[in-house]
Amino acid sequence: MTLRSTTVVNDYGVKNIIPNSLLTNNEYLQYKPPERYRVDIIAGLPLDIDGEEFAEYMIKRMESYPGISDSPQPDVYAREISFKQSKYKVSFWVKNFNDKDKYKLIITNEIRKFIQKGEHHE
Repeated sequence: MTLRSTTVVNDYGVKNIIPNSLLTNNEYLQYKPPERYRVDIIAGLPLDIDGEEFAEYMIKRMESYPGISDSPQPDVYAREISFKQSKYKVSFWVKNFNDKDKYKLIITNEIRKFIQKGEHHE
């Protein structure tokens, strides 16, 4: 907080600079948003696994669970590649905040099954 503005940094590191005049001259009502929670899982995949097949499979699996929100939609992002593996971020929102750990475990297990059982070849 400075003389002219207040800087707010959100969970993703984005800085929002708000003039203090906005904070002092306006009324604000803060409504509690529906509780949702974003879950990000970083998965390291062997290089012989096709990234597009993995993304399609994971999105389909995440959309099949009733506790995972369809808005915003689940998605898979390529992160990096090395000589040993490709890294992907599997990202989704849960509808109920209290279910975040449950679905993190479920989706982590889906990733493991995809890698170990060769479901990507079916």
